Amino acid sequence: MKAEVLASALFIGLGCLVRGAQDDARDAVIKDMLALIKKATGILAGISNEKDVKTASPKLKRIGRERKTLGARYKKLKLSKEEEAQLKKKYGEEVKSSKRKLETEINRVSKIPGGAQALKLLDPRENDKEK
Repeated sequence: MKAEVLASALFIGLGCLVRGAQDDARDAVIKDMLALIKKATGILAGISNEKDVKTASPKLKRIGRERKTLGARYKKLKLSKEEEAQLKKKYGEEVKSSKRKLETEINRVSKIPGGAQALKLLDPRENDKEK
């Protein structure tokens, strides 16, 4: 009888651990996405001329690759609509704010000679075309 109770408690405990790990994984992906957005924004903010564009291009390409990896990680989570809503509630404002800052930098850099071409490097599909 004690073994059955122990086994039940262990099973419940493992279930909580797995659920906690899934929550951690979701949060980790979103936090990594936010960090990547902020990293891209910082790189773009440092671009003010064509020379800066050339210097930043390898960094932008790396970010494009990281976006692809993060996208794959996000897809693997297979979130329900409820889970997506929870994440949106938890991180929505921070994501919106970060994206607005990124969009501002994208618009600014696109007007710099060579900037529009460099911005394409942020798109993971562009990185795939070069192979």
